[in-house]
Amino acid sequence: MKTRLLRLVVATVAIPMAAAAGSAAFATTATTATTATSCTSVLAGTKVKGDVVVPSGGNCTIQGQKVTGGVTVAAGGTLFIGGGSKVGGSVTSTSAGTTSGNQLGTGTFSFSVIICDSTVGGSIAVSGSPSQVLIGYGCGGTKIHGGVTVSGNSGGVQVWSNTVGGSVSATGNSTVAIASNKIAGYLSCSGNTSVTSGDPANKTVGPKTGQCAGL
Repeated sequence: MKTRLLRLVVATVAIPMAAAAGSAAFATTATTATTATSCTSVLAGTKVKGDVVVPSGGNCTIQGQKVTGGVTVAAGGTLFIGGGSKVGGSVTSTSAGTTSGNQLGTGTFSFSVIICDSTVGGSIAVSGSPSQVLIGYGCGGTKIHGGVTVSGNSGGVQVWSNTVGGSVSATGNSTVAIASNKIAGYLSCSGNTSVTSGDPANKTVGPKTGQCAGL
């Protein structure tokens, strides 16, 4: 009698466990990935859910808009972010292209990446750009919750008047100007053709090292 009762209890418990496992499997199967938005000219809409990708040959402008994810610039693409835009994730550019325009209202000039007067929820990493890289310079500083890394850019780099939650690193660029930034981490520069500052100097919590020791 006791044996039959034990078997009945075990069988009764096993049923909900199997059902729970089935429910978990169903929940996993129902999860879908969000497709990134491609930007080749002026980004449409006031709010974009998910990531934005700038393909090769695309000249993306994000002006006064909100992107909940990050922004990635593929080789050969260019990027302008300004006008109080908010990017929830990081901004990454590798081997950008070159375009020209009057984004700063001072006349037409060539550039690869411009990020100013905006908020970036992650970090900014720009490498291998053939034309100017401007972060905060020309149209107001940017609030960057992560760090800033610029490396191997040959068209000149300017990082001005930003509030940076992480560290700032400049390595192997041509000319670099870094000034008037508030940096929660360190400021490190090495292997650049030249490094200059401006007034006022950068304020950092961590040390200033290498070519940036006096900035």
